[in-house]
Amino acid sequence: MNKKLFLGAFLLMYICTYAQQTTQFTVFDNVLYYDTYTSLLSDSELLEPVSPDIIRHSNTLYAKKLTAQQLASIGNTLSAEVTINAACDNYDRLGHVYLSFVPKGQQTYNTANVLRTEIARFITPFMNKNVGSNEVSYQFSLDNISYLLSDTATLNTYDIWAELDVSGVPYAAQTQVAGCTDRIDTFYGTLTFTTGVDTSVSYADDMEFISLSTRENLNNYNATDVTGETTKLMSFTIQNPINNAYLYLITSNHGANSNGEEYNRRRHFVYLDNNLIYNYIPGGKSCEPYRQYNTQGNGIYHGKPTGFNNSPHPRRYWMEWNNWCPGDKIPIRKVALGNLTAGTYTLKIDVPDAVFSNGEGYIPVTAYIQNRDNATLTECTQAYDISLASNQNDITVTCLEYAHQWEILYGKIEGNTDEDLYNSYYPENFALVNPATDQHFLANLQDNTVYQVYVRSICQSGNESLWSEPYYIQVNESLSVLATEKPLVKVYPNPVTDVLNITSDNQPVSEINIYNTLGQLQGSTTQDSINISHLSRGVYLVKVRLADDKEQSFQVIKK
Repeated sequence: MNKKLFLGAFLLMYICTYAQQTTQFTVFDNVLYYDTYTSLLSDSELLEPVSPDIIRHSNTLYAKKLTAQQLASIGNTLSAEVTINAACDNYDRLGHVYLSFVPKGQQTYNTANVLRTEIARFITPFMNKNVGSNEVSYQFSLDNISYLLSDTATLNTYDIWAELDVSGVPYAAQTQVAGCTDRIDTFYGTLTFTTGVDTSVSYADDMEFISLSTRENLNNYNATDVTGETTKLMSFTIQNPINNAYLYLITSNHGANSNGEEYNRRRHFVYLDNNLIYNYIPGGKSCEPYRQYNTQGNGIYHGKPTGFNNSPHPRRYWMEWNNWCPGDKIPIRKVALGNLTAGTYTLKIDVPDAVFSNGEGYIPVTAYIQNRDNATLTECTQAYDISLASNQNDITVTCLEYAHQWEILYGKIEGNTDEDLYNSYYPENFALVNPATDQHFLANLQDNTVYQVYVRSICQSGNESLWSEPYYIQVNESLSVLATEKPLVKVYPNPVTDVLNITSDNQPVSEINIYNTLGQLQGSTTQDSINISHLSRGVYLVKVRLADDKEQSFQVIKK
């Protein structure tokens, strides 16, 4: 049963009249974490002592009560910095910062039995403690959370404990990192808060905070509210109207198995009472800025075609498949809900294209509603509803008109070997689209060539969204490919490792033909799936004929 956290009806007459200043305090100072899969170590088994005011709930989850002095220093601005230092885990792992609201005076608590919310999430890099940089820091803006930590009524009822959770597994490092033989320590972690006062911000209404989900897993096989679908439903009731409400959302896709969810960008849709209020797709940026922290050889930065292993990867390489970067934080997404009347609501998160190959992987979901803004999280809406059409040597890109400007990134993608495909990511071409039109023509392109297109929005503030998912189209091709976001036929998964599935909303599938980029037939079937595991890695055209003789074609990437 999901616990709901309602911290409401606390009058915040936050009229700030004193000068701007900041206060900083450290909760955890370079504490050492241990193997996730080992039973909780006793104090005598620890390699380094831990302060007696820290509770070790597990080898990866530590908690410490915030002091009265620390809480008294909280203004209406708040940021958190997490610093991770390498020990004997050299892989990418999940980390989290939580707040737990524990009944006043309790000396310890069970995390399953208290009100708790996640306020930050991050991914550790592949770090070898003996090579280059062995430290990475993450910065989080948490202005809205400051109101939770400074409310008198809340503090009279609860002690507030900060938790730093750093997952780690040392087994690879035991053989790959010098000095880690037989060791089970993983990372060092530090958590520091900085707070201040912004005199331009004040609230005179009651604060409302509704926790809907705290790191609850979502998938389509054992963690879903709709059988067979990747859907999470969160119902909540509010007794009094809430004005200027915001939804705060933290999600990340995981699953490192073959064709796992880490390697496939999936669009997420968020509904309130079945009305679509937000959609986004994770990823959409280069991971090259984080290469400096990834000092251990790994398949993400170093496992690509021979000759490219230590070279910076092109932007399109990253954006094609990557959901997050090792060494980066997971975004906190903010959705303006406006004014909510009293009543019962249902929030739904749906990821319809998620596959979870072999029943592996998950999306941990944190969601809460609060009527306090975090202005630093204002984002430019990600591009969506994009369609491409080919006409001889041109491509027409059509976008919705909600952005101040559009930027288009495009380039060829061709070849059926790793090296050829990787080389095709160069060069990268950009086009800027003014708001006067929702269409842009990419002219003088190469005949009979598949192009990969990304779009991002640019807002009047100058903020840029993350890049969209990739779209594919073949120029002037004999197969008459037209790619749109909402086809009659669904082809999945894409990218694909082995079995490609085809479904149709209207008519049964009568024939499937697969061609390489030279137009040569590579396979055919009259079934609604086809195994292409024998094909080389690269781009292929899938032509689907329906029972009514209508045809549709798609580009798929064979991994």
